[in-house]
Amino acid sequence: MSILSIHKSKGLEYPVVFLSNLSAAFNREDLRSNVLVDAQLGIGCSALDRENRCRYPTLAKRAIAQRIQEENTSEELRVLYVAMTRAKDMLIMTYASRYLTKRLEAIARQVTLGSNTALSQEADCLGHWILMAAMVRTEAGELFAQAGQPEETVVRGSPWRIRFHQRGPVQELEAPVLQTPDREPEPLPDVQTLLSFQYPHQSAVQAPSKVTATQLKGRELDREAAEQAMQPLLASTRRWRQPAFLTQRPLEGREIGTATHLAMQFLRYEACGSQAGVEAELSRLLAEGFLTARQARAVNRQWIGDFFRTELGQRLQRGQDVLREFKFSILADGRILQEDLTGEKLLLQGVVDCCFMEEDGITVLDFKTDRVRPGGEAAAAARYGGQIQTYGQALSRIFGKPVKKLQSIKKKIDLSGY
Repeated sequence: MSILSIHKSKGLEYPVVFLSNLSAAFNREDLRSNVLVDAQLGIGCSALDRENRCRYPTLAKRAIAQRIQEENTSEELRVLYVAMTRAKDMLIMTYASRYLTKRLEAIARQVTLGSNTALSQEADCLGHWILMAAMVRTEAGELFAQAGQPEETVVRGSPWRIRFHQRGPVQELEAPVLQTPDREPEPLPDVQTLLSFQYPHQSAVQAPSKVTATQLKGRELDREAAEQAMQPLLASTRRWRQPAFLTQRPLEGREIGTATHLAMQFLRYEACGSQAGVEAELSRLLAEGFLTARQARAVNRQWIGDFFRTELGQRLQRGQDVLREFKFSILADGRILQEDLTGEKLLLQGVVDCCFMEEDGITVLDFKTDRVRPGGEAAAAARYGGQIQTYGQALSRIFGKPVKKLQSIKKKIDLSGY
């Protein structure tokens, strides 16, 4: 036996189906709102009569409410069709209401053979439509006995078996007699011991199931998960005009970092051998929509040109297997977060700015745009060391190669000692 909602039963069939609770009323709360909206008819509001201190629906609201009710009725009819067509051999439908006789009397006065759209719109539950169909069938004698027979009835090819049941008297259940046990009751455990119990793995309960490399270096927010890897703007992407107060002010620190990461993601490194090449590449990114005009102006061209004139930058230009904005997800031991989580498994995620493969190992690059004052290189290296070390360990596991260098590109902060 399976107990399913109508929506869950879609596409399934059973020999015998019980369709119950047909008297459950439709949800029409959306029609009671003060403002109704329709794609074609527009907006309909309630009118406020301040003199008589009352509120009433306008004609526009009545028209929209009628449209919404018709759409809801069509949807409920489709739901009923799905429910009734799940049965292969027998369909048993039940309707229970304390006002069933009054409803049958009203249906007997109104129902006629054939389609009646207006009458169908008055239905407030699925069972109402079932009763309307039952009251015009000749086999509904038990319903006729309660509410009278309509003017017209019809004999259908597939007869229904229609029954009317009255609720019987409520029987009082006798309270069971408790039997006294023959043996002595077991002593209760010490209450103080039960109340003072502490779960030995509480740290694992409170630990997150997913962590990121950014969290490991001490930030509260994971900016990498929010940024993800930047994707190029497609020609079909709709660009909305920004207000003037946003397009005229200079970019702030985080916005400059985003612009720099975008540039380093989409620059053609082999074309950045000179300062003129860097300028030409930034112009290309602006023309192709990878950068906005404000972002292109904010990118530090001198910093990019100086980097590609270094030995590391030239190796990156010559690299064949270069990965940019590489996203990874691996299972890691919980001790990367805290020592008492050793043995627990956490999902570790991150986004590596850039890395390239060489025969003797992997070089990991992390581009930083925050300001580093002279003499603060060591402190910055310590601040980002845990994050970049995690990048290296993840890449080594993924590609099966050792990591020979970890480099944060900002004032040449060397993290190879981490």
